[in-house]
Amino acid sequence: MKQKIQDFLASFSLATIIITGPWLKELGHKNAHLDSSFIRIFVSTIFLTIGIFTFIFYLLKSKGIYSKKKIIRYSSYVLLSISLVFFLRTIIKICPSNIKKYIYFILFLFLLVIVFKKFFAIKKYARAKMVTIFFVILFPFSLIVLQKISHDFFFKKTKKIVRSDDTKPKVIWIIFDAWDNYLTYEKRINNISLPTLDNLKKNYFSATKVYQPANLTQKSIFAYLNGQQSIDKEALAQNRFRIEHTGELLYGWDKFPSLFDKLSLLGINSSVTGWHLPYSRLFDKYVVKNNMSNHEYDETFKEKIKRIYVLLIDFYFIHPIDKLSFHKIKLHIKQKRDIKHNAWIQRYKRIHDDAKNIITDPFSNFCFIHYSIPHPPVIYNNHKKKFTNKFLSYSDNLVLVDKTMKEIKKLLVETKQWNSSTIIVTADHWFRPSMWEGAKFKEFCIISKKESEILQERPGPLIPLIIKMPYQKKGISYSKPFNAIVLHDLVLEIYKDKIKNESDLANWFDNIDEKLRLPNLNY
Repeated sequence: MKQKIQDFLASFSLATIIITGPWLKELGHKNAHLDSSFIRIFVSTIFLTIGIFTFIFYLLKSKGIYSKKKIIRYSSYVLLSISLVFFLRTIIKICPSNIKKYIYFILFLFLLVIVFKKFFAIKKYARAKMVTIFFVILFPFSLIVLQKISHDFFFKKTKKIVRSDDTKPKVIWIIFDAWDNYLTYEKRINNISLPTLDNLKKNYFSATKVYQPANLTQKSIFAYLNGQQSIDKEALAQNRFRIEHTGELLYGWDKFPSLFDKLSLLGINSSVTGWHLPYSRLFDKYVVKNNMSNHEYDETFKEKIKRIYVLLIDFYFIHPIDKLSFHKIKLHIKQKRDIKHNAWIQRYKRIHDDAKNIITDPFSNFCFIHYSIPHPPVIYNNHKKKFTNKFLSYSDNLVLVDKTMKEIKKLLVETKQWNSSTIIVTADHWFRPSMWEGAKFKEFCIISKKESEILQERPGPLIPLIIKMPYQKKGISYSKPFNAIVLHDLVLEIYKDKIKNESDLANWFDNIDEKLRLPNLNY
């Protein structure tokens, strides 16, 4: 009985680590970006798969390797050996780069033991027992993995927010991810035309020296929505982020009042849509409409499950084979690129549809929209004026930003909201070449030679900022430097009727705290 329990626990540990392998390194980060329906499908599929593999490993360990039939015995050894290889693949993947050489050295010694096993007085059944004990020791670790991967499985949205009377003005805050001021306005590539963005810059309030709040999306969005500069961040689970600001650790964004909280006290109906962060849970209590459009594009139940197993196959088979090919043979790069691009195209379209929905909603006074462009990969072809999965550059995505703003303006004009609305258009952070050249996106986009040359001349982490005030009659170019974190307070001041026109706006920026004019050097 004791041996059966050991075999089961070992099988369970091995199955858990193998099946969760693709997500093991960033479990909290992974969960943080799953929508509510998918996380339930994801967790259920993972648990079911672990159960099936636990049963298979248990049979192989308790029956297969002791079978009198050679074919069954040897097949069991082969399958268990392959499973151990998968386990090692997972362990190597999650190990820091600086200790991987030691792992490889240990594996080399282990290989020597196998090759020269005749010189070791260890019977094969004793060796099997040693492996079993090793995985029994990993059983608590497996439970921790399952606890973390299933966090918020039972998440429930709060009751529907009671809307206030529609008596307040509409403020629309649009954030374009990784939108860079220098490449857009200062040193634009010659063949790129951005008529809508140029028109907004010319005819409305445009600040020319705006520092990004932070160098990462999560930190910048936290700064915008909480008015506090974040120092560090870590995704803990689906709706829990460890945010550090001014020396204080916050576990969960709900520990600090957000802009939506503060607006609700003023009787303002807020709506939000975006990507990269689980807006639909982080700020569920204080917004009348919220959406999350990261992996939440329209998929059938079958497609969502298929995507989980595709990731497993890619992790254990296709990616290692690509590595072994020394980049001479790429078995799946075109297919993988097409899948990635189609996912990002659908994500953008979903956010854009959500944005139109909350903008035209008469009960949504404050609209917060976080677009996934011009962040990589490139999903738009400037030359052909259509969505694409080709290998293109950052400037092509800039054209899609212009097209997006053109459609939003057209919608507001058609619904007779353009003149009376306040529009804030900015970015979370500037263009980061390291992201485009990194392993995650280098197969899906490029930095053109011309862009590389231009990037060498950038003075600092500046982002665009355009603000259209209600019934604005003249354009204002504002040249004094400031950190974009001030936009949090700006929105509150607008709803307190302290800023009513472009003159009030310029005066308000003239009187901000001088500490907020210091450059953000954290990039």
